[in-house]
Amino acid sequence: MNLLNPKSLVRTIFSFILLFSLSFFCSRLAPVNDFFGVKMPVNEADKFKIISYSEEDGATYQGSLKMDTDIYGYAEVRGKMLQLKIINESEETITSNFITDQTIVFTKDNKKYLLNKGEPTSYPNQSIKPNSSKEIMLQFPNDFWKTVGMTDANSYDADYRDEFWTGLNQINLVKNNIERIKVLLGGKITIILKPIIETKNEEK
Repeated sequence: MNLLNPKSLVRTIFSFILLFSLSFFCSRLAPVNDFFGVKMPVNEADKFKIISYSEEDGATYQGSLKMDTDIYGYAEVRGKMLQLKIINESEETITSNFITDQTIVFTKDNKKYLLNKGEPTSYPNQSIKPNSSKEIMLQFPNDFWKTVGMTDANSYDADYRDEFWTGLNQINLVKNNIERIKVLLGGKITIILKPIIETKNEEK
């Protein structure tokens, strides 16, 4: 399944929340996505909270007025990889390349892991122009797998639990272990993504 680019971004701001510099937003979100986030200063990450999720309305989330909802992203765990999609609905071109881009996964046990970008020649080095998007495939590092009770997914040690690496057990365990994802593009733009796993179960 591919990540889907939403057709529109609907925002609802409640006046009484403005007193606390917080807002509520809704974003179209495909049900295949595991994480969602927007451009923001790193020190605003704690204010970003995904409140609910539905296939009709997407993700409803709380954020601050310092966040830029025109630049946002989705991520999905796909086996041993993380599929990342960045959407740019702003008027600026976002610089993105192998050298300056960086994606870090923060786990619930307060550890962080820099994801592998693969070979420079296979990385999508094009910038993200206004009203366009970009997909990036990243690999979880070997030391990340130790946090979920396994060694390198590509090593012989994993052979005796083949079903773990190919089935839903692995995917769910990985998703449930991630607290947030920090994406740095061009060394300048930061997008913080958080899981929507818990809210999927609230669909009616």
